[in-house]
Amino acid sequence: MYTERYEDFSLPGGSLDLGEDKIEGMIRELTEEAAARDIRNIQPFSIYDEYRP
Repeated sequence: MYTERYEDFSLPGGSLDLGEDKIEGMIRELTEEAAARDIRNIQPFSIYDEYRP
């Protein structure tokens, strides 16, 4: 996604809610962050951890 505030491209942000399934979390975050709809046939590709100072 392009972010005007930082003038860069980045992945949608977010994290899993307590007890939330990874696939459900991905769908929820894509809906919230990218306004995606009718998401289907989704499979995990990668997981990364972001460490902030």
